[in-house]
Amino acid sequence: MLASEAHLLETGIVGAAGVVERQAIHGDDRRSLKLVPPATARFRARVPPGALLSFGIAARPVDVALSLRIEDASGRRLHDESLRTGAAWSERRVDLAPLAGREAEIRIRVEGRADMVALGEPKIIAPRAAPDNVLVYVVDCLRADRVGAMGYARPTTPALDRFAAGAFVFERAYACAAWTKPSVGCLFTGLYPVRHGARNVDHALDPERATLAERLRREGYATAAVVANPVLDGRGFGFARGFDRYLELAREWKNRNVNSTPADAALVTDTALHWIGEHTDRPFFLYVHSIDLHYPYLARAGFEGLVRAGRSGLERDSDLYDSELAYTDRELGRLLDGLRRLQLDQRTTILVTADHGEEFGEHGSARHGHTLFDTLLHVPMILKLAGGTDGRRIEDSVAQVDVMPTLLELARAPAPPGLDGVSLVPAVRGRSLPPRALFAEQLSPREVLYAVRHGRHKLVRQLLPIPGEWLFDLGQDADEMRSLVDSEPGQASQLASLLLPFLLQGQEGLHIVMKDPAPGNAVRVGLTSGARIADVARLNFRTGDTLEIDAGGRSASLHFVSGGARRHVIVRTEPPGADVTLELGPDFAPFDLRLGSKGEPATRLPMPLSPAALRVAVPPADMEGARAWAFAVLSERRPEVVSPELQEQMRALGYLQ
Repeated sequence: MLASEAHLLETGIVGAAGVVERQAIHGDDRRSLKLVPPATARFRARVPPGALLSFGIAARPVDVALSLRIEDASGRRLHDESLRTGAAWSERRVDLAPLAGREAEIRIRVEGRADMVALGEPKIIAPRAAPDNVLVYVVDCLRADRVGAMGYARPTTPALDRFAAGAFVFERAYACAAWTKPSVGCLFTGLYPVRHGARNVDHALDPERATLAERLRREGYATAAVVANPVLDGRGFGFARGFDRYLELAREWKNRNVNSTPADAALVTDTALHWIGEHTDRPFFLYVHSIDLHYPYLARAGFEGLVRAGRSGLERDSDLYDSELAYTDRELGRLLDGLRRLQLDQRTTILVTADHGEEFGEHGSARHGHTLFDTLLHVPMILKLAGGTDGRRIEDSVAQVDVMPTLLELARAPAPPGLDGVSLVPAVRGRSLPPRALFAEQLSPREVLYAVRHGRHKLVRQLLPIPGEWLFDLGQDADEMRSLVDSEPGQASQLASLLLPFLLQGQEGLHIVMKDPAPGNAVRVGLTSGARIADVARLNFRTGDTLEIDAGGRSASLHFVSGGARRHVIVRTEPPGADVTLELGPDFAPFDLRLGSKGEPATRLPMPLSPAALRVAVPPADMEGARAWAFAVLSERRPEVVSPELQEQMRALGYLQ
């Protein structure tokens, strides 16, 4: 018998003893009830037979004496202790046998000289027959062709290869973006970036889009994430939603290179196994994300032999990457072995995949987040069912958006309506999936690209930095070296008709491109609207630029130091298409510009481009002298403003310059 959970912060809180908010303590992020002692938190709930009260407790400052007492409404004591506050969370479980079978009020009383006491995720755990556990392990930057089970000759992934031998290997699995935030958003929501919202460096997951963790938590799963990539900021970008605990292992990243943080694969495994060991008595969903393959790469102890002598530049980087991968594979194997020791391997559905790949000069580019070639989009996706030993290779083309509906069906949990992904359970059961188009978006400060694949063909359209279009026959040219746009115009046109709606959806809004004045001058751009400014997406910007949107959303202000380049913003209003007034100054010639929802010509600006001309992402030659130009496509989005801390985090990861 495992257990189900009733989360008291959702269902049982009585009165207003404190404030419910997320508390991140040593990178362990939990939804909590924040109390100022002396205080009593009261919860009302039905208590099943055999139930326990479970919660974490943390306080500030540390090393302070506290009194913790738990009782029912009649004053009967269920738990009484004195403790000293530590630096991290401590866990408590209290037997609720005296309250079994009835509606009861549970009181948690804290006394002492602490400034703040947090009760983390108080919940009632009750025995019941439970579904299988779910474990998702994402290896950051892992391209499919570096895995032995996918044909790589070097011994980089022996543990993963053994795992794959008894699992379902999706040979054609593709990322929906070329960097971490939007691709993990696809895993979490079953939606493409243009719909889940976490697309650019500024953006967070749309709070109205349900996540996999929220859905499984609703079904009674304990939920946790062990995350080593700081770009997956739990609160800043919304990735902690639905997780009882969101353990961010790289919170102390400042003044350190990303790959020199202590959040390496060994710590990831240790933290994951510790959490699993505390949750063997109830179904769990655990998301694990390692980052060792992220640049810069290191020669790992025990795997130095993969770095060949005499190699330099990108060739040496490639070997160092293999050394990092072998180290990560060893730690992944240790996690899988730990599940077996805990006798959970047969009760756990496990998915191992990646957020995106990595480039080593194959198309004149290195690392990731700049192109949409399959060196970045083709990722491993290996699924082992709980209790299953069967496995086979599946050739259907699948995508990250398929992860959420697949895992929900395997957990016998309902999926939200309107997902972009489909369940892969039919493919696992031996049926072919219907043909469909799969999409990808790259939206970053300096690159904007869109891609569609259907059958053996793939079309890529680049808007920034230089407009371009490429068509590849992946059956004949898996390395994407020969574009067929000119030789197969009919095929290019067919895929373009599939791609254009997706592209236009991604580029919805009022586009304003501003040509900077002379370098070194401070520039302010003011935006006002009678409607709410729902979002301001920034392209071609750098660390140090700031964006402020007022509390009511009626105005926004951008500040940057000019570099003599172009700045590009996409403004979205709610309702979509409302008038926006733009004021440029002080170093631009100041003027106000009003653009309506129909994109009429604007005073002192060139004619707006029509949506049909969207692939022309820079003004033609006769516009070179323009201070600004614009075109409009309708949209609706929400604002997310990156804090200076998060901006620096993104810069450290290479997403900002």
